[in-house]
Amino acid sequence: MKELYFTFSNNTRKAITPVFLVDDIECAPAAVELLNRNRLVGTFFVPCETKGNLAELFSGHEVALLQNGHSEARKQRIVLEKKLNRPVFGRCDCAASQNDDDRQASVDNSGFAYALSLSFDNPECRFPQRNLLTWNPLASIQSVPDSTLDAYENESWGGTVRAMILTAKTGDLRKDATLLDAKLARMSRIRGCAHLPLAALQAQLLAFQTLRTTVDRTIVENLSASTIAANYGNDHGAAPDTVRVSISPGTRLRLPAETLLSSDSQPDGVEVLELKENQIFRPTFPNHLWKAVTFSYDDGAPEDDPLLEILNRHHFKGSFNLNTDRFPKQPVAGRLSLQDLPKRYAGHEVTVHGCGHETWNAVTPAAVLEDVLRCRKELESVFNRPIVGSAYPCGEHSKSKTVDTILTACGIVYDRIINNKELFALPTDFLAWGATSHHNGRNGMSLCELGQKFLDERPTSPILFYAWGHSFEFPRLNNWNVMEEFCSLLEPHPEIWRATNLELHDYIRAVRNLFWFKDSPLPLNRDNRLLYGFGERTSQCADPFSVGFAGTRDGTCLVNQSAIPVYGFLDDRPIVLRPIDPISTLHLSLL
Repeated sequence: MKELYFTFSNNTRKAITPVFLVDDIECAPAAVELLNRNRLVGTFFVPCETKGNLAELFSGHEVALLQNGHSEARKQRIVLEKKLNRPVFGRCDCAASQNDDDRQASVDNSGFAYALSLSFDNPECRFPQRNLLTWNPLASIQSVPDSTLDAYENESWGGTVRAMILTAKTGDLRKDATLLDAKLARMSRIRGCAHLPLAALQAQLLAFQTLRTTVDRTIVENLSASTIAANYGNDHGAAPDTVRVSISPGTRLRLPAETLLSSDSQPDGVEVLELKENQIFRPTFPNHLWKAVTFSYDDGAPEDDPLLEILNRHHFKGSFNLNTDRFPKQPVAGRLSLQDLPKRYAGHEVTVHGCGHETWNAVTPAAVLEDVLRCRKELESVFNRPIVGSAYPCGEHSKSKTVDTILTACGIVYDRIINNKELFALPTDFLAWGATSHHNGRNGMSLCELGQKFLDERPTSPILFYAWGHSFEFPRLNNWNVMEEFCSLLEPHPEIWRATNLELHDYIRAVRNLFWFKDSPLPLNRDNRLLYGFGERTSQCADPFSVGFAGTRDGTCLVNQSAIPVYGFLDDRPIVLRPIDPISTLHLSLL
């Protein structure tokens, strides 16, 4: 069976990165000259107190922070960025023990994208897996045998992407300049190898992580702002019929080259938003809206048809959580089959709800895995897109987190549960996404009463109304009027974004993953602590959707690395942050 094999942008599956720890600044020009002469691009880890014109000295290469102790990393990063006038993405703590990877990886909300470990424990040059922020070198440049470099050039590793990182100290040039030159020359001659700094490797890793595929890996979606290169074929992508694939941002592709969805057009906006002191950027929903409404309905019952008619007539969107065993695999007279579902749910989202509605908390982990993957695969076979949402059958969220781990491994990015969340709040845990209310109401308030309360809100940060239920409940209680009246109440209001669950998930993630540099944005809070940093939020982080980003004395820049435009207000001025490719932007910033 043909497979998709990721590559770097120049269609190579290998990268090589020389790294220098600048322990002797007088030798740094010689190290730069060695890399330039051998046409290599490297990363230099430099102490923040280093003097001189660092931007000119290290032009064409990445500069990261070298520490001798973990304290005040954020302040040191800011000092170094001022000297360079460009962002600093990485750090290395040479005081950490060789086995202290946790200390190396802790970005402690200081704006770092990655850390370099000093532990030589990556003998196979593995490209880091999901959520890893630490890069491990193979060896020192001087000590790596030529036979290892030869093997790296000739090995295929089953078509997987690899990165060889080799380190040296600039002070080594005082005694090993000839040896270093010879090793770098051999590295530059490795065929089929990309020459990338560590920040470019990290940006490429993040781009790979955004790619969504169907279970059978025949359809892919790229949610990053970077174009992703890959090979599609047999024999690890080395067979004669292998096709080179380029997946543009916001594109859904049926391999090898049939475009199913493309978001080539982007709204007018800025690619880098500069915040000055006391300026505040407050993210909103798309089109600068503060409110959103979504629906989630389970089981795929026949009563979905009149429910869909109501939603469509009032221009709302919903997510429908389906049990695939309910539908014949092939058309059957008088019955709705799997092939009929795309037409039925056109304009809406469908998600995994288990093949036969077995409670995931009551079966083995292996059974959950099989159930989720089979349900995904059967839905994807007719909808021709990755199905990455789910709703717990019977609704009860697992306290052990075992099911959450399985869902993530199966490519599920969110899961709806039946527990009501805080009124109108955005989700904090997408794998335990609670609704605002069942359509029969909440705490003695009817759906329309809650809807009127929602309309009466004058929010300064985005709010969400999330209704859920089962369509078969309406005829049982003879209360179809509940949904009709609720939709009629909200429809006339243009300040509401009508979205599916997945559209909300993807947009909220795009906002929460805005990348910032220069001085760090401080979300507004009483004790002025830094609460938000690069990449995934942690449990201690405030939601930037709620608190916004505030400029600091030395200025702050925000960039959007998602394929999805981010909307908001800078003070009272509407702003659109257009996607910006971090890989190409990084190369430009090095020059």
